[in-house]
Amino acid sequence: MGIPRQAVTLIRSGDTASRLLALSNGAIDATFLSPPSTTEARKMGFTNLAHIGDKQAFFPMTVVAVTRDFLDKRRGIVKQF
Repeated sequence: MGIPRQAVTLIRSGDTASRLLALSNGAIDATFLSPPSTTEARKMGFTNLAHIGDKQAFFPMTVVAVTRDFLDKRRGIVKQF
């Protein structure tokens, strides 16, 4: 894409809705989005810079979480997952 790595700062900016809001109010310059937020961003006038699927890049966007109680009681099951 022609953007030098040193010109990019990665920050945590929350869930998809929070990232879209931050993008819309100028708090961030770019973010990863997934449908339906991509459609909303286009309606707001933003341009899609890249589609991760087209780049064949590995970028996990799914999180699996358990409660501390579940982990304490079923650690073996969690480790097998």
